[in-house]
Order: sequence, then structure tokens, then C-alpha cells
Amino acid sequence: GQGPMDIAAAMKLDGKKLTGMLSSQMGDVALEGEFADGKVTFGISFDAGGGAMSITFVGTMKDADNMTGTMSGPMGEVPWVAKRVKG
Repeated sequence: GQGPMDIAAAMKLDGKKLTGMLSSQMGDVALEGEFADGKVTFGISFDAGGGAMSITFVGTMKDADNMTGTMSGPMGEVPWVAKRVKG
């Protein structure tokens, strides 16, 4: 399989509604979901060269700057970690 991949996420929270963008070497894709009770759920959809592909991300805040979770899609479930970039 493929090793770790760096993906940048820019997220905006409005109440429980989560919107934003994921950026990687494969391009940018919009995300939409929700954040409630320390848990984040969001999805992305993109053209995978001949058909739409959807991936769902589910995660939990570990502390103010770190999340962990799984992403689910056609390739099965894959673990992910996220760390806030101070800017």
C-alpha cells in the first residue's frame, strides 16, 4: 500500500456545522460535516478518474490541538491523525 500522506485541512465551525477544504498533492476538495461533543464527522466527494468517490472521516479531539480517527471509503478504513498548525 501507500505510506502516510500529508493533507492540509482548513476548517470553519459555525455552531455545529463544519465546512472547509482539504488540500493535498492531488488537489483541493471541499469538506462538509459537523462537530459536536468532541467528535468530528465530515465527508468529501471528488472525481476519481471516471467516477465520483466519497470518503467519510470520523474523529475525536484528543486535546485542543490534536485529533485522531478513521476515514472510510472504497479502500476500506484507514486511520488518520491531525495536528493544529499554529499560524
